[in-house]
Amino acid sequence: MKTINLSLNNPAFQDERFRFSYIFAQDDLKTSLLLSGLIYPPWGIEEKKGKFILVSGWKRVVVARELGWKEIPFLVIQETKPEIIWVKLIAENKAHRQLQMVDKAFIIKKMLKMGISRERIKKGICSLLEIPPLVEWISFYEHLAELERETIKVIAAKNLPEYIVRLLFDYAQEERQALIPWLEHLSQNKIKEVLENLQEIALRDQLRPAQIISAFRALEGDRKGEKDLARQAEKWREHLKEKRFPCFQATFLKFQSLLKEINWPPEIEIKPSPFFERNDLRVSFEFTNENELKHMASKLLTLSQNKKIKQLFFGKSPKK
Repeated sequence: MKTINLSLNNPAFQDERFRFSYIFAQDDLKTSLLLSGLIYPPWGIEEKKGKFILVSGWKRVVVARELGWKEIPFLVIQETKPEIIWVKLIAENKAHRQLQMVDKAFIIKKMLKMGISRERIKKGICSLLEIPPLVEWISFYEHLAELERETIKVIAAKNLPEYIVRLLFDYAQEERQALIPWLEHLSQNKIKEVLENLQEIALRDQLRPAQIISAFRALEGDRKGEKDLARQAEKWREHLKEKRFPCFQATFLKFQSLLKEINWPPEIEIKPSPFFERNDLRVSFEFTNENELKHMASKLLTLSQNKKIKQLFFGKSPKK
């Protein structure tokens, strides 16, 4: 093991065979390098005399280049077997952080590209990556690594679970690319809802998802110039919900309208039964003392005397 200084223009920093971190926040690392310098040098191997390959430290190298550094220290280890190098690299990263699904996908992709068999990955690497030692799971991560960069960014940024990633697999590339600008403004649960609803509508109406997306854009006047993508995303989500559950959505909107009519206080939460299938309404509120409890109870009593309160019961009355 030895440490040398290498120019950031050295070919060692262009060979990405061991790189798996492509999506990361740079600001904190920039601040750290400016304040403390490079505490832990990147490390790699000497493939042949004078030819070095970077293994670990890609984030530091990328940020150092952006900061205008000319050279950095480089630790050279005495190892040439790719599988052993990967084991060291994975162990080092796990000691500092939790590997994301996207990290694991690129690790598996790079290992396969180096000629390490699926069987070797299954036996020696899956446990290190904390994934089931099954060929099906290796294929899942392979598929993930082949997705478009924009989709991978959303998966990483939202830390999407495997179930939602598999939903994304079901869409064609052009469909994912049309959805991504909206999905990146939604939470995990809402992304799942959108993908499931779009899938179900397409199946029920015998349409391609792309046709449903195009119809929505036509309905909205194709507002590509609208800057508020978060609002567009919510409109798209509501549109799909209405298309999949038209009766429920109409009832839900009527329910919300009635709450406004009777001035239902926002500090008292009210929830109908799922899909308004029963006349069960659940209310909840918070209080910290006896006076607050009395105040909330008084509000509920006043509401109960409003004649329009009966209109909130859309479901079936239970049989007596």
